[in-house]
Amino acid sequence: MNGAHPSRAAARPGFLASALSVAGRFSDVDAARRWLHERRGAQRCRVERIPFASLRGWGFEPGSGDLAHESGRFFRVQGVRVQCDFPAPLRFEQPIVDQPEVGVLGILARRYDGVMHFLLQAKMEPGNINLVQLSPTVQATRSNYTRVHGGARPRYLDYFRPGSGCRVLVDQLQSEQGLFFLRKRNRNIIVETDEEVPLHDDFHWLTLGQIKKLMQDPHAVNMDTRTVIAAVPLAPGDGGALAPDSPPHPPPGTFGEALIRSTRAASAGCQPIEAVISWLTEIRARAAIDCRPCALGAVRGWDRDAHELRRRDGRYFTVFGVAVESDAREVPGWTQPMVQPVETGVAAFVTRRIGGLLHFLVQARMEPGLWNLIELGPTVQWLPGAPTDEEDAPFMLREVLDGSAGVVRHRSTQCEEGGRFYRYTTRNLVIELDEGDDRPVTPNHAWVTLGQLNTLIRYGNHLNIEARSVLACLDVQE
Repeated sequence: MNGAHPSRAAARPGFLASALSVAGRFSDVDAARRWLHERRGAQRCRVERIPFASLRGWGFEPGSGDLAHESGRFFRVQGVRVQCDFPAPLRFEQPIVDQPEVGVLGILARRYDGVMHFLLQAKMEPGNINLVQLSPTVQATRSNYTRVHGGARPRYLDYFRPGSGCRVLVDQLQSEQGLFFLRKRNRNIIVETDEEVPLHDDFHWLTLGQIKKLMQDPHAVNMDTRTVIAAVPLAPGDGGALAPDSPPHPPPGTFGEALIRSTRAASAGCQPIEAVISWLTEIRARAAIDCRPCALGAVRGWDRDAHELRRRDGRYFTVFGVAVESDAREVPGWTQPMVQPVETGVAAFVTRRIGGLLHFLVQARMEPGLWNLIELGPTVQWLPGAPTDEEDAPFMLREVLDGSAGVVRHRSTQCEEGGRFYRYTTRNLVIELDEGDDRPVTPNHAWVTLGQLNTLIRYGNHLNIEARSVLACLDVQE
């Protein structure tokens, strides 16, 4: 892969033009919905819960009690013990998924009629509601794309390899759910090609604007697509150039116009980016956090029977086995453990115009599986039963849930990653406060512009998956 010449890249219509385009070369939004519905009907998929003893190649290891695959690959379920003083003194232990491999979440881009289109896949994952959702062009763990399972090679993988001739538009290592994964990261990458791309029936070209509209639908765009799309800066880096027939910018005063102005404000805002980074660094340096892996069999407060591993009080999450059949995956059938949170989570960004410029309220949040232990989350992030969310109701949770906080700019319910989580859903919200609402915030919250968030995303391990998933839903056409 190679980079585009900066002057040529800046002169070409880019992400903003694509975000403003809902009429793509290949379909409009309604036709894209029909195509996804048709692919759901065309793929034969079956998922059945099974007892642990029926898992093929998986078992609880003698001694540690860890649930692992006989190959030593894929992932394992082990334990973790945590003692911390941030944001308050807390001590807990729990199972956690250890998947040290860096997976590839890659989206292939190509321009049609001067507008960038993105190749998404109608992909079946056993934990998805509706089973088939829109995933990146390539979504694969190292074990999968090196074919440890003995199945077929992922389609379009070569576009993301060195020497492909594609231009790299986005390339980052980003974290996954820190409450469930131990230091899990994926390579989020977007590459652009000028070549004709052979199209398989399960793949479809969509503009960024079409993808954003589909994110308003429940369980249509999967988490892996959302985390990659979150890395797309709407204006910086592509000059904000528009194709001659692209829709115009949103009218002044609209939320969409405010998003574009906030995106361009990487150095502006109520505080400079250096101050934001220093604030986060100070919190990370001051916090005392001890997070140590341990044997699954030694985790206290959790019970296992023939069918399920669960917390004794029935809260937080459970672990169980599934048998999967699919005629649209690299292998036609397999078994695996899955994690299912007991309740739906909430991830909400509160926004406000400060000095006329749209800002987002982020929080510094500790999660035991994160590389840096503390990353920036949305204003409100809440999963009932999670140890970090049990002591006190999160700041502004009540106002977000009862609708009294402000104007709702986005609301959707989405599945989390369906390869490891079974029907785990999160309510995603974006809320705009009145410009005069200058309520005090906690010391662990800070106001930042969208441009500053783009900067933090670019370098990885600063924004957690819940924050990125909500940011991906932001639509300049609102």
